[in-house]
Amino acid sequence: MADEAKETNKEETAPAAKAAPAKSAGGLKPKLITAGLAVAVIFVAAIVGSMLSKYIKLPGAKEASGGEVAVKGSLTEKAGSEFTYYDFGPIVVNLDERKMIRYVRVTVILSIRKENWSDAKEILEKKKPELKSWLNVYFAGCTLEDVRGPKNLNRIRQEIAESINDQLWHNSKPLVDEVLFGDIAIQ
Repeated sequence: MADEAKETNKEETAPAAKAAPAKSAGGLKPKLITAGLAVAVIFVAAIVGSMLSKYIKLPGAKEASGGEVAVKGSLTEKAGSEFTYYDFGPIVVNLDERKMIRYVRVTVILSIRKENWSDAKEILEKKKPELKSWLNVYFAGCTLEDVRGPKNLNRIRQEIAESINDQLWHNSKPLVDEVLFGDIAIQ
């Protein structure tokens, strides 16, 4: 009888032992862990890419002082003219969303004709903190729908160009030819 009791005890404990390995650590589901790891990898890749972009230069590009880059080549020429680019660096702000915290990270670059560069450079350097602050406020006032899709992004580029030209050269010839986005990430 004692042997029968031992066998019954073994049978009672065996299902519990088999059920224990089915649970994942801490009660988390494997899919949730995988999703978390994927988000972490994407975040780290974005940071590494941002850091590397400061050290990797385009072929034919020469860097000037103050954040501007002069690029020669058929991809950047318009009507036989050469352009100089003024980079404001990354702008990271929360979007105007009530339900979720969303943010945009964008690098704003101004395209200025080389013949206008000497006139524009001094003013851009002097007004850079004010312009960067204005850009932060501009993007913070956007919703997710405002920054979604190429049509909206092109509208934003046009609005920024018009506003900067109006702020800096109100009653004279606008010197910013075009606004470009170097990087843009919306989360």
